[in-house]
Amino acid sequence: MTVVRLPLLLILGNEDLEIEYGDYILASREIRGKKRGITIKGPTERLAEEFGIINFIKYAIRDRDTVRKIFNRKLGRVIDDIGRMGGREHPDFIFITDDAASYGGPLLPRWYMEELYIPSHRSISDEIRTLGAEAFLHADGDYGSYFKNLSSIWDVLHPLDIYPRGSLQEYETWLNRLMRIRKDLRCSIATGIPLELGNESDILTAVKQLIRTHGEEGLILSNYHPPLSKLDLDPLLEGIRYVVQ
Repeated sequence: MTVVRLPLLLILGNEDLEIEYGDYILASREIRGKKRGITIKGPTERLAEEFGIINFIKYAIRDRDTVRKIFNRKLGRVIDDIGRMGGREHPDFIFITDDAASYGGPLLPRWYMEELYIPSHRSISDEIRTLGAEAFLHADGDYGSYFKNLSSIWDVLHPLDIYPRGSLQEYETWLNRLMRIRKDLRCSIATGIPLELGNESDILTAVKQLIRTHGEEGLILSNYHPPLSKLDLDPLLEGIRYVVQ
């Protein structure tokens, strides 16, 4: 019987632990035997940071022409950053962060999602692949029907943040929703380690439940953000590694 080892993408705020346990590493230096990636902010995230998300949503509703112009400038800078940083650092993958949704769905109007967000992601992922790198998208929130489009554009989606995971009960609901979404997804996913549970035993239980319900195909185990509580990460990561080997 062949045992498939699930790869790990860890975002811990501790590079030493990420390198020791992870297979996909976001780092500035070369790491032998690991897939190394760099992070670049996407155009929507750049606009939201510049104007504030509430003002940005208002602009997107009231002034499409201005938003298109500013967006295209931001997109051009993202493409430039990919070529400049990717060409210099030769990453195995590039991790684009471009949040545009909440648990309730997309935050921006339909025209923006269909005319700017989705097409820009195709351009960005194509540019990443010209460097020989894999294209990863980190985009918080529930994108609903847009998940299908995004999964046809990106190699990996992270973190599929479609429902809270603050308890094992919430995590189970998230798993069921993810199962429905995955039927339409064409790419791999990086998700499933809910450090926000704040309890080492519960986190291991959740990871086992994910693997049991979703299997191993197309799955990279990943957390979503650095831990928000004090966790004993060394034994936790050892436990996760034991589960997936």
